[in-house]
Amino acid sequence: MTTFPWRDSARPVRFYILDARLLAPAALWIFWPTWTTTAILVILVVLFRLAETRGYRLTAALRSLRVRLAGRAGGIDPRRIRRFTDFG
Repeated sequence: MTTFPWRDSARPVRFYILDARLLAPAALWIFWPTWTTTAILVILVVLFRLAETRGYRLTAALRSLRVRLAGRAGGIDPRRIRRFTDFG
């Protein structure tokens, strides 16, 4: 039986049950354990788990947040749209 090494390449990287992107705030908390960094780490863990339980991956959740904050793109200026003319 052949195993395909690329079959797991789309899965999110995890450290036990947490997303691996939480390791940077966790390292900051280990080297600088204050109430502020503890609160930031707890908030991030809760937000990441909430996004995952709703079916979002972290990248999709951040993209959705960015779209909500920035609003929809305006597109092309209506005065610059060229209308199609049929000459035949």
